Amino acid sequence: MSVAEFVLAFVGIIIGLGVADVLVSLHGLLRAGRRVKWHWATPALAALMLLVSLVLWWQCYYLFGGLTSETIAGFLPNFLLLVVAFLMMAAALPDEVPADGIDLKQYYLSTRVHQWTLMSAALGGGVLLVGAGKWHINLGEMPAESWLPITSFVIAVMAAFISSMRFHAFAIGWIFAVTLHRNLFTAIGQ
Repeated sequence: MSVAEFVLAFVGIIIGLGVADVLVSLHGLLRAGRRVKWHWATPALAALMLLVSLVLWWQCYYLFGGLTSETIAGFLPNFLLLVVAFLMMAAALPDEVPADGIDLKQYYLSTRVHQWTLMSAALGGGVLLVGAGKWHINLGEMPAESWLPITSFVIAVMAAFISSMRFHAFAIGWIFAVTLHRNLFTAIGQ
């Protein structure tokens, strides 16, 4: 097993655990039937969190695919980003549906600061780790395509502090669109 395969297998396990958590929680919501009062924001943000994590996993192929040597110290920032991605997915949907039911709008409103803080950390960490190899601290040297993910990060930070559902609709839509636009047709293995 090469160093790249070793690291990518670990990345896949961490991301896979997060995806499994979201899917198990979704299954619980669907099985609860009428005990769930649905609201668009909770599943929309969960879908966005899955997309961001999928993109992180996909980008890891480029970050680690050619790796021939690595230290724990060198991998630690990437590991921390993977932990944030897992926590983000674990927070996406409620773990259980109480016997008296759950209102997903209330769930969203009561967890939005936590969820958007994790989203901000994931997006910010992704910008830093991917961008670190492309530009230096001098913002004048930063490629133009970096402004879209940086703007997404700023919007995610704002969503942690702004309670307006209209703003949250904008934030989810913007980050979804930017993430899809930048990554939907990114091929690996070429």
